[in-house]
Amino acid sequence: MANSYEQDLIQSIQKGNLERVKSLWIGKNDINRPFLKNEEIPVVNKSNTYPFPYIKHPTIVIYTILCEQPDILLYLLQNKKPDLSIYVNGWAAIHYAACTKDYECMKILLKFQNIQENIDFPVIEPIKVNEGHPTTALHIATTNRRHAQVILLTQPLPQIEYDGNFTKIPDGSEIFTYKPANVLQKSAFGNYPIHIAVRQNDWDLCQILLSISDDLSLKNDKGQTPIDIAVQFKKHEIKQKLETNLNIQIDEIRSKYIISTRKKTFVQQEDSISTQETEENFEQLESLQKTIGNMNQTIHTMSYKVAELEQKTQMPKNKSVIKSFDFKPCCNCGSLETNQCSKCGSFYCKECFNSASHSCNNS
Repeated sequence: MANSYEQDLIQSIQKGNLERVKSLWIGKNDINRPFLKNEEIPVVNKSNTYPFPYIKHPTIVIYTILCEQPDILLYLLQNKKPDLSIYVNGWAAIHYAACTKDYECMKILLKFQNIQENIDFPVIEPIKVNEGHPTTALHIATTNRRHAQVILLTQPLPQIEYDGNFTKIPDGSEIFTYKPANVLQKSAFGNYPIHIAVRQNDWDLCQILLSISDDLSLKNDKGQTPIDIAVQFKKHEIKQKLETNLNIQIDEIRSKYIISTRKKTFVQQEDSISTQETEENFEQLESLQKTIGNMNQTIHTMSYKVAELEQKTQMPKNKSVIKSFDFKPCCNCGSLETNQCSKCGSFYCKECFNSASHSCNNS
């Protein structure tokens, strides 16, 4: 893809201009190819919440997800049949959809058989971690406190609308039902989703997960139960609720985080009124995101040469990979906001860096 073509496509996705995306005639060789631009591409989305303010060499689908453009995503899936197993920075499409604030792209992905049958698709870790239990989209959604995505991944999955060949399934067809994401799957860092939710001090997340499995005897790789985590990180209110209050009203929680169809229509009408204003402020917003990207780049600057040499994660068979690691998660909780310890070389979020779990604090 030529640079001018890429730039046009990038801006069309950022602005949510579906008709322009259609007119660019994305070919079958383009849909799975990463953008060739060497510089980091700023992410511009509707929620103004950026787990990734920039990304390098994304595919068209992954960039569309990060820009929170579900209409464009659905068009690409229906018409271009992308490979949803492609990794960019160690994550596939479902992983990026699990971390964005807007959950509509996750809802779109879950309409497709390729996603539902691989709902626990593993992350490729850029650093050496415990083998045998890979991080999944559910761990990512929980770590980033994406309540809607956690609900969508763990509750009964919607009926599949598109088969493995991206073909629309006729009404009345007999359809295989897939299981939701596994809440009893440990992450690569040895934690169950419930441990992560407690660590995040988020009772709603805890309730969503406990509505599937209320087993509080689960132990992470350090031998800790969820209540042990609450004690370690002084989450006193969460500890009390875990011990005394398991009367979970999942329907109330779902309505809190997932907008009903009627309410969503009203919100879309309001959004359409502000479209012109959004277009006028686009250049200013893009400039701001570049500034934010530079700031985050300073925070997340790290070397991946050693990580790539040390990486021993086994790749799934017949899966495509685009390696361009741009981040390292906290080695304790999996958070993306990390700094490297100058003593041990490990990466920690601010809270874990100062906790007892950081070995340098005990030396």
